[in-house]
Amino acid sequence: VILNAALLRTHLLRRMIQDDIFFITSLFSIGNISKEIINEDGRQKCLLTVDVIPRSEGQETITVKKVIILKHYSNSNVKNVIFSKGILSMNKKVNKIIKQKLNYKKELQNRLPEETCNKIWEKIHQRLTSYYEEYKDLPKRIASHTDTFIFPAAAIYLSIKEYAPDQAFHIMEKMMKERAIKAGESFAKMSKIPGFKTLFFKIWDSMSITAFGEKSGFKNKIYPVQNGEHKMDITHCPYHHYLTKLGCPELTILFCKNDEYSYGNIPGIKFTRTKTIGGGAELCDFKISKKAFSS
Repeated sequence: VILNAALLRTHLLRRMIQDDIFFITSLFSIGNISKEIINEDGRQKCLLTVDVIPRSEGQETITVKKVIILKHYSNSNVKNVIFSKGILSMNKKVNKIIKQKLNYKKELQNRLPEETCNKIWEKIHQRLTSYYEEYKDLPKRIASHTDTFIFPAAAIYLSIKEYAPDQAFHIMEKMMKERAIKAGESFAKMSKIPGFKTLFFKIWDSMSITAFGEKSGFKNKIYPVQNGEHKMDITHCPYHHYLTKLGCPELTILFCKNDEYSYGNIPGIKFTRTKTIGGGAELCDFKISKKAFSS
């Protein structure tokens, strides 16, 4: 099938694409593609060959078997781009998140056959698209947690579990831990900046109210600071709430552990927590205070 960019935009990507070049560049956010050359220098017209597997009515993803940009007009030079089989979502948010999760795909490829990986990746697109549609009216602060962290984790985990149930939790645990450790290493480097500890504690309570308050889907109790110790109990957690609704409450504990990896090894800062909702307790008890730098 040979279509010009405007026709393709109209029939396949009408809710996503604003111009022809945005269509071309948006394809680069798909996970399993191969790129030869492309020139992204403005609004250039292209002639496209697109081979897709049709989707049923109402679905927001299509399977792209091959996309070839036959002609890219830029100073009379012809540019060719060839894409291998992949998944294209008509949801910009899905494509953006999936692009950030390609490390999961690499991990899957190290463990599972290519065909299985492709099926899992398509399921991830489908699940994430459906989550965003179902919960599109969530308040902005709650969505900052669900759309960026909760829904992607659930979509990835449940999709892996469908094809590799014995490996799903271990993959999520490994990948989430690696990411949180990197965040902790960044905090540790920042702690070397003069005044970092003072600033950290100065904004801790206000950050707790904003990021972990009721408008963000949490319920918490913040205690007066005593002897330099900041205490907060979380009695309702949107991570546990939405992961339970989506059928994977067991993932909550991994997000709990992320806090320990991120905040537990910052020089000059002591982070403790004795229980979590994700671990089966009635609340999460956060305590954070200054400590002497180790030599």
